[in-house]
Amino acid sequence: IEARSHLRNIATIIRNSVPDVNEHISWSMPIYEKAGKSVSFSACKNHISLYVGIEAIEKFAPELNGFSTKKNAIYLPYNKILPSKLIEDIVKWCLT
Repeated sequence: IEARSHLRNIATIIRNSVPDVNEHISWSMPIYEKAGKSVSFSACKNHISLYVGIEAIEKFAPELNGFSTKKNAIYLPYNKILPSKLIEDIVKWCLT
């Protein structure tokens, strides 16, 4: 149930942040694309993995302090409030 609300909130943030974003499912996860760029996310046992690419993680590194990251993913734990504004900023940077 925690995962469901986080997933819905992230999807809403993406849809509201980037006009005309294309949404589809691939590899059993939602992928949002625009102008050849993409972001995606998936539910894991203890967190949501938000896949944004290494460049985005490097650019937003100071703001991501306190979150685990790996290569191209940011891990958003269920026991923390979603950083909605940060997700919005990252998604806008990735897709526009």
